[in-house]
Amino acid sequence: MDFIESMNAKWRMELFKICVGLAAIGSVAEVAIYWYDSTHRTLFLPLALYRARFIYIPSSLNIIVIVVTYLCLKSEKMTNTQKNVSACLLIYFLCANTQVIHYVYGPLLMLPCIAIFVTVLFSDRRLTVSILLLSYVSLSMAGYQASIELRKGDVQLSTDILLAVVVMFTVFVAANLIIKYIREQMDYILSASERQKQLIEECNIDPLMGIGNRRLLEKRLENVVTGEYPDKIPFLMMTDIDDFKKVNDTYGHVNGDEVLINLAAVIRTRIKDQSIEAFRYGGEEIILLAFNLTEEEVYRILDGIRMAFIDEKYSFDSPDRISFSAGIAGFEPGIEAEKWIGLADEKMYRAKREGKNRIIR
Repeated sequence: MDFIESMNAKWRMELFKICVGLAAIGSVAEVAIYWYDSTHRTLFLPLALYRARFIYIPSSLNIIVIVVTYLCLKSEKMTNTQKNVSACLLIYFLCANTQVIHYVYGPLLMLPCIAIFVTVLFSDRRLTVSILLLSYVSLSMAGYQASIELRKGDVQLSTDILLAVVVMFTVFVAANLIIKYIREQMDYILSASERQKQLIEECNIDPLMGIGNRRLLEKRLENVVTGEYPDKIPFLMMTDIDDFKKVNDTYGHVNGDEVLINLAAVIRTRIKDQSIEAFRYGGEEIILLAFNLTEEEVYRILDGIRMAFIDEKYSFDSPDRISFSAGIAGFEPGIEAEKWIGLADEKMYRAKREGKNRIIR
């Protein structure tokens, strides 16, 4: 949705800029028409009234609507949909303004078709319907004005209005077809993007343990060693299940997998809502990376994982409680990733030498 809102914001401003340009061109054109008609004495109204009706009032209204629309587009209180409506109402107003003023020319009665078609940008059918209905309202106003002024008694007026009604509806139908097409394309793109994200996540997740794999660990370590880490010193924790080979040899690899799955479940539960990520480094070795935590906090969390893991129950009968040993190493600026892992690994093996089921920091 962020992508759609970003695109809408971009095209709203593009549409706004176009509308400002069109309003300026319209005002210049009105002045040019006034100059030409006044020079050739073809004006049907007194000069002051003509200037007010065709130059001052329309231009002032255009400026007011443009300013209001700009404030709406920049407002943080308005929703994405409301801003889309504002942008479309602006171009509709510019079209309707010209439509009502210049009712003499049949083609200009169809001018709001532009606004109807522009709603395609935002793929909002309700907005398209609303602009269509507004276009019929302004067409009725233009038709009424024409029937009491310059086109009074003109038999062609009814034909022009009917033709405008048909053309507007045709543009409305075409706009809806395009909106449907765009929506289907967008749904496909979003679906494909979501699937791509899932595939990327699956490529970075260990299928057995459901935690990050070595590929993802290498990316995270690269970020850390290149300086992309929080203010507090990151910590790396290396864990290794004690006597895991004995578990596999005694109870079989299927039950060994159960031990790994249980350990991963305990880790995920304990590091939830913490600034810690877990990765399967290889076999029964798991590496945890901690950010924005002190060494004492890291030790306390890891020790909680250790104690919870010891209490785990399994589907097979194990006479001994299964445990793990771990080592904690803080990051040192300039250290290479492998060296950092090596420091934690050394402390983890020291924990094993000192009796296992313990953490060395």
